[in-house]
Amino acid sequence: MNLRTPRMLLFAVLAVVIFATGAVACSDDDDNGGDPTPSGATSTAEAPSGEIPSVAIVANDYLFVDAPESIAGGLTRIDFKNESVAEDHQAQLLRLNEDVSYSDFDALFDNPETTEAEIFALVATAAGGPGTSPGGENDNVIDLEEGTYALICFIPSPTDGIPHAFKGMRQELQVTAAPDEQPEAPEVDVSVSLADFEFDAPETLAAGETTFEVTNNGTQAHEMAVFSLDEGITTEDVVAILTEEVELQGPPPFAFTGQVAVMTPGESGITTLDLEAGTFALLCFVTDPETETPHFALGMAQDLVVE
Repeated sequence: MNLRTPRMLLFAVLAVVIFATGAVACSDDDDNGGDPTPSGATSTAEAPSGEIPSVAIVANDYLFVDAPESIAGGLTRIDFKNESVAEDHQAQLLRLNEDVSYSDFDALFDNPETTEAEIFALVATAAGGPGTSPGGENDNVIDLEEGTYALICFIPSPTDGIPHAFKGMRQELQVTAAPDEQPEAPEVDVSVSLADFEFDAPETLAAGETTFEVTNNGTQAHEMAVFSLDEGITTEDVVAILTEEVELQGPPPFAFTGQVAVMTPGESGITTLDLEAGTFALLCFVTDPETETPHFALGMAQDLVVE
């Protein structure tokens, strides 16, 4: 599958080693054993005056079992829950080009040879989105423009390395015009700037709940994926494992905590993470189109020590 660029292959490495730790596995079928719960035309949750409206999205293998079909634009909190017992999932938001229908976009996934470049050629804005490990929760606050979106998961399955989007984990989301009155953005504890190819982020933080504002100031798409590391493990060790410079022995010494998913230049997103004391890795899995090398292997990988 051509979509399995270095970014996808390396996420697949991560998925495989997580799967190998003995986590309870789902069926090898391409679904969760039943029909998805109808999401209906649920809209953005009514919020008290001045508060950010929220949208709940629930994921399993390999579908969004609860997600709206239409929401209002503007500042929105995406509350994401991963109900899988075996696989990481995300809720990546992609705003399609104005002349592209969702049917046009969806048809790309009928062909298993569709490339990442072909997918993103139909995308006007990659707007970020939350993601996390099995049983976890993560949120993003995003300022959504009006338009037709794809809600999608690009993380590969641990059994075969196929991105979840090709297993049905994608759906249309219509974003209508934003209300005239908009709430204020949440207070931010830490600002993180994404560039080509580095994080401008603090190296240490106090333990506890921290709200990160992540902005893509680079010329390429970028993301901030956060992983908790076992004691004695560094981000350099994780990169060595993902690039297969070091053969993994036993369970993986890291776990997916949360993210602000892929954003095109100029976009920003806010996520709140409750971090315990320890070492975390900030990684960007986006592929550099010129070298076909994942950004983390080009230097976009950083330790974050929580004390």
